[in-house]
Amino acid sequence: MDLTSNPLSVIVTDNLQVSAALEEDVTVFNLTVGMLMASEFMSEAGYYSGKYGSLSPTTFKGKTVRIINATVSMDPMTGGYTVNNMLITLSGNTTEITSIGAYINGQLYTLGLSGFVSNNNWTNYIYNFGSSENPVMNYFSSNNGRAVTVTLK
Repeated sequence: MDLTSNPLSVIVTDNLQVSAALEEDVTVFNLTVGMLMASEFMSEAGYYSGKYGSLSPTTFKGKTVRIINATVSMDPMTGGYTVNNMLITLSGNTTEITSIGAYINGQLYTLGLSGFVSNNNWTNYIYNFGSSENPVMNYFSSNNGRAVTVTLK
């Protein structure tokens, strides 16, 4: 029986068990981590197309992935975070995708739609860590120059 048919009709006789599972639509990436240290108070780590890191494959849901990174920026006076997030950027206007799930180092992060940037022709998705530690930055920076697995759904 083809369990992918729609509509699906199942007739059960006797003591037969029938089960089915839907597979998630995921893309597994091999991301070679690169870093940008703009200053002692600002750094980025991960992949940024044409700037640092590398990514294979380079598409998600038919769109080119421009950025998968973590960014930390600190106020030199207070030591508090001014930016502390993870960013995924897709080429084009992809606002129909309202969120992206990212599995990094065994943890799922759900990045919300930030918006379409028309002058760059890309759409940003952000997860903010607020005043908490940024585990994605820690993981990426500790793997600088090495390949890690990132799964997007």
